[in-house]
Amino acid sequence: MWAGGEVRWPRDAYGQPNPLRVGQQVTETPRVLSAEVKVIKRTGENKIAVGVEKEFTSKHGVSIVDKRNWVFREALPTPSASSTPKSSPLAPSSSHLSTPTHALLAIVSEGNTHTRTLVQTPVTLFRFSALTFNAHKIHYSLPWARDVENHQDTVVQG
Repeated sequence: MWAGGEVRWPRDAYGQPNPLRVGQQVTETPRVLSAEVKVIKRTGENKIAVGVEKEFTSKHGVSIVDKRNWVFREALPTPSASSTPKSSPLAPSSSHLSTPTHALLAIVSEGNTHTRTLVQTPVTLFRFSALTFNAHKIHYSLPWARDVENHQDTVVQG
């Protein structure tokens, strides 16, 4: 699981960035910064937290530094047909219908304010997961998150 990170675009001594350009040769240098075992107090489950840094360098120097934190867990047992959730992974549950998550988007331009309220559903969470290349079902399938991975609800992405 991706647990967070940051991306930096370093600048030279004059404050200028070193942008990458189409067709430019770039070298990626990955480094493992840390790896430590974490024990989840509630369940006793072991996980490994790994910090990784990648530098992308051209002939002009470092262009991008990408730091990521990953969390690895033991493989889940393959669910049998009898333990697989019966409902569709994208079907909203009654709890999602009665307590939707709202996000307010306000756009201000030249004195005018335009407001749109977004209601998150399993479908929009699935689309956000696809957009961010995060296919983990805990983010959009309540039955999977609850019944297979033992979360109380779907896990909202940062």
